[in-house]
Amino acid sequence: MTLLTRSARGFGVVARRLFSALVAVVGAVVTGAAVMVVVLLAAVAVTLMTGTAVHLPGVLRTWPSTENGAPAVLFEPDGTGAAVAVLVVAAVLVAVGQLWTRRSHARTPAA
Repeated sequence: MTLLTRSARGFGVVARRLFSALVAVVGAVVTGAAVMVVVLLAAVAVTLMTGTAVHLPGVLRTWPSTENGAPAVLFEPDGTGAAVAVLVVAAVLVAVGQLWTRRSHARTPAA
């Protein structure tokens, strides 16, 4: 094997690992955003059903109100806090995924 074929094969392995890591990070951010949407909808639903205010510090504040005699929910989101929460969820998912991958590789017998 020449130096060129070894370096090309090494580049392929590195590129594959980088692509895999990028896909994992993007998937984790999308999952974090989905979790945040579910949490925000749950907060609005709790306010609408119970008639009490809900405060998620740094993320969202909702309170009941009435508009033209009909019940309504007013809310005040905090984009920065929600973005931080999404990134925290994504970081946890990536870390758990890395630990899981390492453990599964450690348990796999060598070929």
